Amino acid sequence: MPPRELTILTVVLLRFAGDGAGVGKGRTIAGVIFENYLKGRKRAIWVSVSNDLKYDSERDLRDIGASKIEVHALNKVTALFGS
Repeated sequence: MPPRELTILTVVLLRFAGDGAGVGKGRTIAGVIFENYLKGRKRAIWVSVSNDLKYDSERDLRDIGASKIEVHALNKVTALFGS
């Protein structure tokens, strides 16, 4: 499945989840990423408004059994963007 379909699926799922705190948006995204990971699609980008949400995404992945999926903050990855 190309990334476009993954994006559309995630947007559709989150539309039902709403934007309130504690309604499961992170778990939903983690589930979509994990399902694709299990199907051999090893690349995903999860964009959050705050760097603090990186820890929430790691927790969500761990809690659904996807702790082997690494999470990287793009502002900390100098190999891709230089110093």
